[in-house]
Amino acid sequence: MNEETYIEIIKLQADVISSQSELISTLSDLVKSLTDETTKEVVVSGFSKTEG
Repeated sequence: MNEETYIEIIKLQADVISSQSELISTLSDLVKSLTDETTKEVVVSGFSKTEG
């Protein structure tokens, strides 16, 4: 393999890593969002149970 091929492979790997980083960030945001929603539901259901 020549130098240009190596450079091309490294560029492709960098793109993959970048895509994975974006995916992890998106999943992290999703988990945070779901956690926030669950917390709200637990708090609301907790209040409604104590009132009823």
